[in-house]
Amino acid sequence: MDPPRAAASPDAAQTARVALSMPRPVSLWKQLTWAYQSQLITYALTRCGGDVPAAARLLEVTPFTLYRFLRRVEAQDEREKERAEANG
Repeated sequence: MDPPRAAASPDAAQTARVALSMPRPVSLWKQLTWAYQSQLITYALTRCGGDVPAAARLLEVTPFTLYRFLRRVEAQDEREKERAEANG
């Protein structure tokens, strides 16, 4: 597999911005890892037209791993939505 070209690959500054926007007390390492994974998966899904098995092949992971990550993202989005509604 060829690595993505630099212009299309995730930007380090964007990764840091996403990570730092996450709620604490998650460690900075976990925030950065989560943000970078999110960007890589978004890139792969975009490149593969939303085809999860094709994106998984591009990332050299199983489709199950990719679906599991997407479920975690969905659960996190739901928690953030609930927090926002609770705070007004």
